[in-house]
Amino acid sequence: MNEFRVAVVGLGIGDKHFTGWGNLVDQGVQIAALCDTVPAKLEEYSGYAKERYGQTPVGYEDYNKMFADAKLDAVSICVPNMLHKQVAEAAFKAGCHVILEKPMANTLANARDIHASWKASGKVGVAALNNNYTPGWRLVNGLIEAGEIGDITRIKGWWVRREGVPFDGFWFTNKELSGGGPGIDLMPHVLGCAMGWLKWPAVNNVWAQTTSDLAGNKTRGPYGGGKFNPNGVSNVEKAITARLGTDKGALIDLEAAWGSHIDLERMGFEVVGSRGTFKMERVWPINDGDDTKAIDTWEGYTSRQIGNDEWITADVVFNPDKHPRWADPWMGRLNTQPELLRCVREGKTPHTSLDNLLQIQEIIDAAYRSAAEKKPVTVG
Repeated sequence: MNEFRVAVVGLGIGDKHFTGWGNLVDQGVQIAALCDTVPAKLEEYSGYAKERYGQTPVGYEDYNKMFADAKLDAVSICVPNMLHKQVAEAAFKAGCHVILEKPMANTLANARDIHASWKASGKVGVAALNNNYTPGWRLVNGLIEAGEIGDITRIKGWWVRREGVPFDGFWFTNKELSGGGPGIDLMPHVLGCAMGWLKWPAVNNVWAQTTSDLAGNKTRGPYGGGKFNPNGVSNVEKAITARLGTDKGALIDLEAAWGSHIDLERMGFEVVGSRGTFKMERVWPINDGDDTKAIDTWEGYTSRQIGNDEWITADVVFNPDKHPRWADPWMGRLNTQPELLRCVREGKTPHTSLDNLLQIQEIIDAAYRSAAEKKPVTVG
C-alpha cells in the first residue's frame, strides 16, 4: 500500500485530526509532520505518535518550512481563523490535499481567495463540518431520502450555551481576527447540517438580528477549559438569530449564542416535513465542553395508515447513547480524515467540500450585514 504522508497544523482542535489520521495508519497513513507555535505541544504530540502509532513526525514551528521540507500529501489546517488564508494557500501551492476547519476564513474576501487557490490546485478540499459526519446526521438524511419526512418545509437549528465565552479576550472574541462571535463559531455547524439535508440549495435572502453585550456581562467567560483575559478585546456578538429563504421553498431558522442564560448548553435540530417531523438534541450537563458527557435524544413524529381509512399517530424515540454504534462522543471529528483519503484514492467528491464551506461563509456574511442594516439582505 502506498504511503500517504500527512500533517496537522495547529494542535488545539487539531488534536482530533491527529487522532483521526492515527486511526488510518493501517491504511498507509504516515503522520509525517506536526506544526504549532508552542514547542511543548510539538514534543507532546510527537510522543503520542511514537507511543500510539510507532511513528516519529517532525515538529515545525514554521508551516512554510514544513511545506518545503516534509513532502506531504495532505494537511489538516486547524489554526485560528485569521490564519486560514495564508496556511491554506501555502498548502495548495505545495501540492497538498487539505482538510480545512470551519469557518473558511475570518472574512468573506479571504474565504474567496482560499476557494480560488483550491480550485487552481486541482486537489481534494474537505470541509471539516464534523456534524455532517455523525450518526445522527446520517439517520435524518436516510429518513429524508426514504420519504419518511416528506417535503421539507422548515428546518430549525440551534446551538446555545448557558454561560461562558470561549477564549474570551483573546483572538476568539476580536472581530477583526475571528470574523465574529457565535455566528461564525457555532452557526456553521447547524447551518452545515441543515444545508446538507436540503442538498445544498441556493439561499436567496437572509434576515438576522444580533445581541452584543459581552462587555461587562458577568457570565461572559471562560467556557469550559478556555482562557479568559478580562483586559482583552471582546467586540463580537453574544447571540445571533437568522431566517434563510431557499430556492427549494424550505425555511431555515438558526440560533447561535454564548452566555444565553438558558438551563444548559444545547445543540439541536427540528426538521419539519409534509409527512413527519424529526427532532434531535445534544445537551451538555455541565459547562465544561466535554463531548463524552453529552446526552443525545432523537425523536420522530409521524402518522401511519393501519387500515383502509384508519390512521394513527406514530412517535419513535431513539436512544443513541445506549448503543455503541450510535454513540458519537467525537461528534464526527474522526470521520473527515478517512473521507479525504477515500476521495484521493478513489477519485470521489467529498461529502462536504470547500464549495460548501464558501457557501456557508457567504450566508454568514449576509447574516451579519442584515443585522447591521436591520433589514433582510440577499446573499453574495
